[in-house]
Amino acid sequence: MDRRQALLTMAGAAGCALLPAVPAHAQSYPARPVRWLVPFPPGGTMDQVVRAVAQGMQGRFGQPLIIENKPGAGTVIAVDQVAKSAADGYTLVTVANSFTINPSLYAKLPYDTEHGFAPVALLGATANILVGRPGLEPKTLPQLIAYARQHPGKLSYASFGTGTSAHLAGEMLKQMAGVDILHVPYKGGVPALTDILGGQVDLMFNNLPDMLPYLANGKLRGYGVTSKARSALAPDLPTIAEQGYPDF
Repeated sequence: MDRRQALLTMAGAAGCALLPAVPAHAQSYPARPVRWLVPFPPGGTMDQVVRAVAQGMQGRFGQPLIIENKPGAGTVIAVDQVAKSAADGYTLVTVANSFTINPSLYAKLPYDTEHGFAPVALLGATANILVGRPGLEPKTLPQLIAYARQHPGKLSYASFGTGTSAHLAGEMLKQMAGVDILHVPYKGGVPALTDILGGQVDLMFNNLPDMLPYLANGKLRGYGVTSKARSALAPDLPTIAEQGYPDF
C-alpha cells in the first residue's frame, strides 16, 4: 500500500477480505484483532451503527473487532490517530460529514484529508432534526423564530461538535432566519441530549433516529427535519424547508 489504510466502514473491509484474491492473502487478513475508532461518545447513532455492523462481521473475520470511542475536536482526534497508525488495514475509523468539512474550518489539520486515507464504503445516512427542551414556550418553528427575534441571544442550541452537521445546520438556520442563538458544542450527541433534557440548553440539531423516542413520549418537541422531503420515520413532522426556508 502506498497510503495509510484508514478504512471507513467494516462493511467495506469485509467485502475486500472476501474477494477471491490470492488465497494466502485471504487467509492472512485479519491475522490479529482489528481496531475500529468511533469519533463520538458511546450511545449515539454512529456508535450504534458501528457496533451493529461489527457484531455481524466478527464471526466472518474470526478475530476481535475492538471498538474505541475517541470523541473530541469535531472528529479530528480519532481521525488523526488513524492517520498516524500503520498502513496495514488494522486500524479503521468511521467518519461523518465533519471529515470533509474540517479542512475548510481549520487552517491546518494534523493529517492529509484527501490523500491520507482509503475510503471503503458508505454505512448510511440520516436527516437531522431540530428539537426543543421540555417546557420551551414556542410550539412551532415560526413561533420559535419569532421568539428568537424578540429575545436575541437568549436561546442556545447544542451540537455534537464544532464543524459537525448539527453545528452547520444551526448556523444556517440562524443566517436564514436572521436570529441570534448561542452555539454550545459538545463532544457528541449523547452529552448534548442529556443537557437539553435537563434544561441546560434550549435547542439542538441531532440525528432523527436518536430523537424519535423522546418525541413519542413528549420529552422533546420537534420543530422540523433538515432534509428536503419529510422523513418516513416521522411523516407528520414538517421539514424546515417547507416552513418558510425553501433553501434549507
